Amino acid sequence: MTALDPLTQNTPLAALGFALQACERALVVPVARTSVFVGNPAWDDCCAGQLYGRVPLIASGELFPAPGLTAPECYKTRTVSLVIGLVRCTPGPTPEGAPPDAAAEAQASIGLYQEAEVINDTLNGEWWLWAHEVVQQVFSTQGGCIAVETTLAVQIL
Repeated sequence: MTALDPLTQNTPLAALGFALQACERALVVPVARTSVFVGNPAWDDCCAGQLYGRVPLIASGELFPAPGLTAPECYKTRTVSLVIGLVRCTPGPTPEGAPPDAAAEAQASIGLYQEAEVINDTLNGEWWLWAHEVVQQVFSTQGGCIAVETTLAVQIL
């Protein structure tokens, strides 16, 4: 990913890029893919790790963080929802159809929650990111993958 300057690029995609870069640097276990999605992400190659971002909402308004539908012409702030997601492997059944080992499941869960905390701490520690209403949600397994998404509202001037 190309380095971005948060002081000169105040667009929603630039804010998403800054957030993805910060999270990618902070993760202890590296990811194989970092992507930006329009709409819902495809969970490809989760065992190698996938970090993704998307912008589900851009709104103008005077009252941050509550998005408004209209704003005075001279008021140039925007409220933007950013989503940062991390997808990892989760243990599945053995080739014989036996359930996964409980210790392996526990380790995968602990690892995902630790990485979710790293992402949360990273996003809350960025000086350029005035975040409000940070919410994290864990998604259940899909095809051997599990994901955590961090959604935050930011103000872009």
